[in-house]
Amino acid sequence: MKRILPFVSLLALVPVALGAANYRHPLHSQGAMFHSGEMYLTPQLMAINHEVPIGANFEYLYSGRIGFGGDVAFVMRDPGWVIIAPDVQYHFDLNVANLDLSVGAGPSLMIGYSGGSDFAFKPFVSSRFFFSPQIAAYFRVLATLGDDSSLGAAFGVSFQL
Repeated sequence: MKRILPFVSLLALVPVALGAANYRHPLHSQGAMFHSGEMYLTPQLMAINHEVPIGANFEYLYSGRIGFGGDVAFVMRDPGWVIIAPDVQYHFDLNVANLDLSVGAGPSLMIGYSGGSDFAFKPFVSSRFFFSPQIAAYFRVLATLGDDSSLGAAFGVSFQL
């Protein structure tokens, strides 16, 4: 885990640096990052507790600042798991063009392929850097707080539906 943290920290800074570098050409202006009813689908890779789940994140923007959605992911290594994690997010109104920063939380249910399950609470901080109005780089730092608490990250590409 100690070897992963510098890499995760570096990845967390990439959307911020890209947002600052692209400040003169905003795709989304301040205060208009999202509109009610927009939906985003993000295929993603995660790194959690020495595992690399593959999955997707979905988010529905209820208002300009509140989103509902969640993650579905699969751990392929034996014994395999399915992760189902609904969440709620709050999006900040930043002065950085094309950058969306949000915080959120929700429950996380992990179901084993051969039986067994685990329940955890999942707080997170996530960011999107928009390359166009429909495509964005996505990065999330998260924790799972439960029987096997851990720190992790997810990254992918968001597509507006």
